[in-house]
Amino acid sequence: MQQYLGPGLGAKQASLWPTLTKDAVAQQVVVRAKAQAAALTRISKDGKNATVLVFLVQESTKRGTQQTPLQMWVSLDLVRKAGSEDGWLVSDLCVDNGCQSLIFPGGVA
Repeated sequence: MQQYLGPGLGAKQASLWPTLTKDAVAQQVVVRAKAQAAALTRISKDGKNATVLVFLVQESTKRGTQQTPLQMWVSLDLVRKAGSEDGWLVSDLCVDNGCQSLIFPGGVA
C-alpha cells in the first residue's frame, strides 16, 4: 500500500500500522470495503493536485460475528506522481464530516 501514498501520509500509516495490526489480530477483525461510486471533485489549474470523493460500504466481522455495515464517504487528496503523466499518490484523506476544503495554491480550476 505504501507505493500509493505520498511521503507524509505513508510515514503516518507506517507508524500506526503496528498498533492497528495488533488490535485487529487480538479482536479477530476482518474488514472488506467496496467502492460504490467515485467522482473527481477538484483539480488544480496546473493539474498536479486533485480531490476525489469515494462512497464506500465497509463490511466487517469481529471474532467471526458480522458487524453492521458502515456506509461512508472518503475524500482523497491526490498529487501527481513525480515524472508521471497519469500516476497519482494519496497525500491526505479524511472520512465523512471530518473533511475540510482543500485550497490549491494558485486557485482551483
